[in-house]
Amino acid sequence: MPEAYKDGGFALTDKAYISKFRSAGKDLIKQVGKQIITGKFNLTTVSLPIRVMDHKTVVEVVASVASIAPTFLNAAALASDPVERMKYVMVASVAFIGPAHTFDKPLNPIIGETYQASLPDGSQVYMEQVSHHPPISYMLHEGADNLFRFSGYSTFSAKAWLNSIELKVVGRKTITFPRDGGKITFNN
Repeated sequence: MPEAYKDGGFALTDKAYISKFRSAGKDLIKQVGKQIITGKFNLTTVSLPIRVMDHKTVVEVVASVASIAPTFLNAAALASDPVERMKYVMVASVAFIGPAHTFDKPLNPIIGETYQASLPDGSQVYMEQVSHHPPISYMLHEGADNLFRFSGYSTFSAKAWLNSIELKVVGRKTITFPRDGGKITFNN
């Protein structure tokens, strides 16, 4: 892990890390230059050099950030006020953003790839990549002691322009609370 991440920050201060991204930037400029010269300019065909890729796939990254969810979803399951429950669910939904976004790009998952994990609180996480184009990942997160059941899917599309990137994330998630029959369904 780069030095910059050890304190939880996102500043790029590790010199080796910066060097890795600068050299990748040079490779990207060469690819774009070659496309411009040949008259076949298409940013969606420019590939990111493997040296700036994370060793995990998208499925693993999404599953790993599920380790944050039980803190909030257990509290939601135990909340008797529906507004408080909704607040906990929304915080759980937003809490993954920090850990899920790194400078290293996760590897593209392959269709049929699965991942499962047992979290320290006893909850279970199951993931499966069901489509490559568009990339669609299904997830199931079952809380310890049957407190909650979080299921749904997520997909995204990206468009690259000369000076910006457009990323659209869509999906549908449902959290059920078996103890009282509560259910919350939401999307991104």
